[in-house]
Amino acid sequence: MTTTILVWDDGSEQEELSDPTIPATPTRPDPEFNRRAMNVRTVGGLSTVSSTTVDIWSAIHAERAALAADLHGLTDDQWVTASLCSALSVRDVLAHLTATASLNPVQWFSGVVRCRFDFDKQVAMRLSEHLGSSPEQTLAEFERVIGSTTSPPLPKLALLGEVIVHSEDIRRPLGIHRDYPVSILTQVAEYRC
Repeated sequence: MTTTILVWDDGSEQEELSDPTIPATPTRPDPEFNRRAMNVRTVGGLSTVSSTTVDIWSAIHAERAALAADLHGLTDDQWVTASLCSALSVRDVLAHLTATASLNPVQWFSGVVRCRFDFDKQVAMRLSEHLGSSPEQTLAEFERVIGSTTSPPLPKLALLGEVIVHSEDIRRPLGIHRDYPVSILTQVAEYRC
């Protein structure tokens, strides 16, 4: 038997068991859902089906690059500004975004186990690993992962949503405005709903 993870174009996931000797056709249990899954590929015995409606990784990379550009030239006072994430500064949230782009599923899960399934503790641990010794180093670490496709075990649309939401957690307290592409916001909104 083969385990197949289907990631539909709305970002939802479905796990199926199938006989590898019989060609599988992705199906959706909801009869009103008429979209089809796309891009079937097998990695390490797992078949994955993902959306091609928007090139999600390109969008994630573009949003990371835009955020990095907005943060160049911040003063020390701006780096310690409270973000919209409770108890985290602008710099802390940027380190969190760096951690997200640096952790593969094995690293993420091992951290969860090490923190005894305390997800807040896991976030704090990973944030401190990527904070750096200065705001400049925090930004440099983030710039190193702009093009990363490494991620915890999350759908790509969830990662895109995380980059957009946390970018706003940083930008809004600093008075920085960004016009996001409508197609990107639409996909993230449809995924979140």
